[in-house]
Amino acid sequence: MTGVNPNTLRKWERRFPKLKPERSRTRYRTYSEADINLIRRIKYLDEQGYGTDAVNRQLTQDALGLRPLFTDRQ
Repeated sequence: MTGVNPNTLRKWERRFPKLKPERSRTRYRTYSEADINLIRRIKYLDEQGYGTDAVNRQLTQDALGLRPLFTDRQ
């Protein structure tokens, strides 16, 4: 769905507080459409070379509906 390795998802859940999937009664993670969009956004920023702090700042900007801090790196 997102092309992100499950181990990477677990790491991102620790690094990016906005990524908090729900848990089923059997403790499986269930990702909402918003979670999936967030994962795709994190993946994109990661692929552009941005670090954890920069990605967290951008996710905050996104949540507030503000202009992106970063544009594509050329």
